[in-house]
Parts: sequence; C-alpha cells; structure tokens
Amino acid sequence: MKFTDARALTSKSQDYRPDIDGLRALAVMAVILFHTFPKVIPGGFVGVDIFFVISGYLITQIVLSDLDTGKFSAWMFYARRVRRIFPALIIVLGFTFAVGWHFLLPAELTSLGKNLLASALFSANLMLLSEVGYFDIAAHTKPLLHLWSLGIEEQFYLVWPLILWLLPRRWLVAGIIVTIVGSFAHGSYWPVPCSRKSRGKVNRQRKLWASAVCRPSLCRFSCSTRAPLSPVGLRRFR
Repeated sequence: MKFTDARALTSKSQDYRPDIDGLRALAVMAVILFHTFPKVIPGGFVGVDIFFVISGYLITQIVLSDLDTGKFSAWMFYARRVRRIFPALIIVLGFTFAVGWHFLLPAELTSLGKNLLASALFSANLMLLSEVGYFDIAAHTKPLLHLWSLGIEEQFYLVWPLILWLLPRRWLVAGIIVTIVGSFAHGSYWPVPCSRKSRGKVNRQRKLWASAVCRPSLCRFSCSTRAPLSPVGLRRFR
C-alpha cells in the first residue's frame, strides 16, 4: 500500500484536506491491527478498500484540476508516480531477494523470482492469481504477497489519467459510469478458479473506479470549514 500526497491538491480552488489524511490514517491502522490481531479486528481488511477509494478520488481530482488549468502532462504525471514509488520499491525488492536467496527453498525461491519481476512491473496481483492452485506454495512463504495492492493501484494509474485526458469533458460523467458498470460486471461474472480472497486481488479495482466518479459528479458539494470530528477524518458535507 502506498500514500498519495493529498497536499498535491493545493490550488486556488482546492485546499489541503486534513479530513482525508485522517481517514487514510484510520484505514492504515485498521489494516495493521487486522494483521497483528486478526481475531480482535476481523474486519480490518476493509481499510484496503477505503484506501483505494481515497486514492481514486485524489488522483481524479489532481488530474482534473491540472486539465482545467491546462497544466496536465502525462509525462510529468507518470514521472511523479515513479519518483514516489520506485525508491522504496527498489529497496524492498532488493532486500527481499537478498534474504530469500539465503533462506528460501528452491520452489519458494522460484516463486519469489516470478513475484519480483511481477512486482517491478506492477502486476503482482495477476501473478499471484496465476499461481493459485493445488500445487501452490503456502502464502506465508511469499514475502511480496502484500504488493498485490500496489499492482492494482498502478494499473489504475496507467489507464485512468489517459482516459480523463482523451475523453471530451461533456462525455466524462457518462464515461465514468460506463467504466464503473463494466468494472462491477467484470468482477461479478468473470469466472475465476480461486478463492474469494484471491479474486479480490483483481476485482478490488472497482473501488478505484467507483471513487473516481465522486470528483466530477459530486463536485457541487463542499466541506464545512470546521467539524468536531475533522481530526479523525470525518467532516460533514453541506
């Protein structure tokens, strides 16, 4: 899971959103507590879905704001993503490979090599899905298992900004609605021969698509300047 800088939204019409940062912090804490105390907080994994919704909303807002001001550049957008993600990703992949080389069994090391390549290409979720089966190794021996969420997010980043850039503004909301319906239909009816947990590694992209519609279609709403719960990410709309 990675952080999308909410401060990048600062402009004449959009201010920094502490409520979104607060909600994002709650989502991260829910996931951490779920992994640490799964029996105490069995539903903490919903923090991943919340994070996807926030990311989809923020990226859509950033791209649309740049398009409105004529400052959008696909090259600069993807360059920012690379600068933000790759330094930490390279360290994680390098360290994991070094440790795995010394401690993993041959079958586990083979799986690690495949997942290293897939993670570097932001397709870890698809690689993990292809490995599901009777002869698959145990999940706890896959140290890069958590990068499935990064794969989903980056696949969204590769496609969505280009759609916003190329799609005429008058067709924007209709295009988003078609995308959401297609995403839900794909996730509901695409036959995947695996468990629900593995299927979620692909179909959770729907949260990103669904959140994207919030920016163009709900822009008429504005947040109140102050709300008692704003420090924890809960601000009322008016």
